[in-house]
Amino acid sequence: MKYIKRMPAIHKKIFQKQIPKKLTKNKIKKYRLIVLSLLIGLIILSLFYTYIKFIYIPIFPSLDQEGYIHTLYPPNSTMHEPEVKKNGIHLTSHINSYGFRDYEYTIKKKTNTFRIVFLGDSFVYGYANELKDTIPKQLEKKLNGLNHSVIYEVLNFGFKGLSLEQYVKVLKKHAIRFEPDLIIIGYLYNDHVTSISYKKEYQDKFFIRLAYFLSNNCISRKLRISNNFFTQKAFEYYEYKNQEENIFTENEISVYNNFKEIVLLAESINGDVVVFTFPMDSYTPNMLSWLKYSSNHLGFKLIILPPIEDVEKFYVSPFDHHFNVAGNEIIAQRIFEYLINNSYFY
Repeated sequence: MKYIKRMPAIHKKIFQKQIPKKLTKNKIKKYRLIVLSLLIGLIILSLFYTYIKFIYIPIFPSLDQEGYIHTLYPPNSTMHEPEVKKNGIHLTSHINSYGFRDYEYTIKKKTNTFRIVFLGDSFVYGYANELKDTIPKQLEKKLNGLNHSVIYEVLNFGFKGLSLEQYVKVLKKHAIRFEPDLIIIGYLYNDHVTSISYKKEYQDKFFIRLAYFLSNNCISRKLRISNNFFTQKAFEYYEYKNQEENIFTENEISVYNNFKEIVLLAESINGDVVVFTFPMDSYTPNMLSWLKYSSNHLGFKLIILPPIEDVEKFYVSPFDHHFNVAGNEIIAQRIFEYLINNSYFY
């Protein structure tokens, strides 16, 4: 360097051009600061988007002024699953003329027919599965394999994104007219934590908003973290606080009243109600105890399915806990065995 300083100005300029330029410490710090600022900005925007999405955007825009779902899916349409591929082709789901994902049925039940209405969210709908592989259709196949003189129909009234309060409305305005002999409800952990009353009750909770952000973040997907992990922990925390303070939450009252309305609707057509939990470890003790309390007081049958061993093998993917074909088959088999053992069919 001393040699360069002693060189004439013209020679120095020519010589320095031949030397590769290196980033100075100041430039490195500057670039690091820019990258860090961009990352912080993206996190703030993601949090803001999550907050807006969680608090202000209505989950069910198809609800009418009375709170009823005035339309199901568009009749005679095709639902596309952009994130799901089978043999390199995007999976599609056909919607029948009544607006739910199933084959065509007459509203008037035929003679010698035992009809079941199956209510639920995307797990019942059969996300990432063909119609024949969904839980309702696998149960229907098992029942018709009994070789009875009765024809069994299991109608798939599963809809992506719905929760218990919407099941009541779907049943009341749409499903009840199909004259079901039995109503089965797939009650998922999400049905408890995403019901409208629960959403209102916890919408001001910072940890809930943060958990939703972490659950729906691309980083958690890359790390293959369950999409329910953070929300489950957040709700467990607030439920623990409520139990410590002996608070009878608004959501528990809402859950009880929704089940009560379903039972009354079933009684009006001389039908029965069976509610089952999915074989997952996402339910908090408080949720399960409240389900048992509601079942004992209202008279509907409750099936708490035990967790499946090595359950990860039966998920669509490590970070998407919808069940695959094999998982749906296990659930359908357990429901089938319960119905047979409890003399629903002879």
